[in-house]
Amino acid sequence: MQRLGVNTTTGPDLKDVVLLQCNRVKTINEMAEKSCFFYVENFAEKQTFPKDILAVLKALQVNFTALNDWTDETLHNVLIRTAEQFSLKLGKLAQPLRLILTGTNVSPPMNATLRLFGKKEVLKRLDKALT
Repeated sequence: MQRLGVNTTTGPDLKDVVLLQCNRVKTINEMAEKSCFFYVENFAEKQTFPKDILAVLKALQVNFTALNDWTDETLHNVLIRTAEQFSLKLGKLAQPLRLILTGTNVSPPMNATLRLFGKKEVLKRLDKALT
């Protein structure tokens, strides 16, 4: 991460990121490149979403705000409940959320990614994307 100029002191514990990514990559360099989003918001331009997806994301933001237990299980349940509330499959919610949080269409499982970001950072990135 240092070679990429990424400061890892401002995000999740690097050990947790390594554990999350280790089975998803082949090299240390690939791991570093695919983990930068945990530490840097590097989005060139603001994302735009259809109105129906914006409504879902805003509901998800409210649900995350109300959540006190920030664990893989509770996060997964919030994702499922929010998707069901709008009669969507989880992927229709996870993809735009993934794009907001990571700036890419590929990431580790959404609940684990959310957990590592932490509530404060997730809400910050959602707020930035939705305002």
